[in-house]
Amino acid sequence: MPYQVSIAENGADLFRTSPYNAFTVQALQSLFTLLDAKFPEQEGYTLTVRRCESPARSIRRATFGATAAAGDPKRLLQLFVEDEAFQAFRQRREKFGPQECGDDETGLDDYEHVTEVIFYAPGFYILQTIEEDVVSYVLPAFSIPDFISHDLEELEYELYLAYTERPPF
Repeated sequence: MPYQVSIAENGADLFRTSPYNAFTVQALQSLFTLLDAKFPEQEGYTLTVRRCESPARSIRRATFGATAAAGDPKRLLQLFVEDEAFQAFRQRREKFGPQECGDDETGLDDYEHVTEVIFYAPGFYILQTIEEDVVSYVLPAFSIPDFISHDLEELEYELYLAYTERPPF
């Protein structure tokens, strides 16, 4: 999901980053850290982080900064998610072996070592892979690099945010 950082000086908007500068929470954290250092609060600058969705949810600098400082990407993602709705989304998941899924639906031909496909809603799924006894999860993407993590819940947050932005047909 795209994120944007707005910079204001003494209450007047200066500029906003492009939502495409930060498409992952890790990229957002790096961008925020850079801008936070360049535009200090004590000099009258205000930073606001926004996930580009409808309607937008903005997080104040102090809240985002404290959460980012903890270094846990999941905590950052949680700032943009209503917990009850996220838990309901997670409860709908179904797990299938790769042989039970059509290649047309998941594009499994493009991935090696897939051991499980975790479906949440039509078009919204995560692949589990195991290579050399290491379990990883892949959130396939169509126009950006795939999200890959050893933490399923982190990818579930990313998938849920995509789901809320673009509900299935």
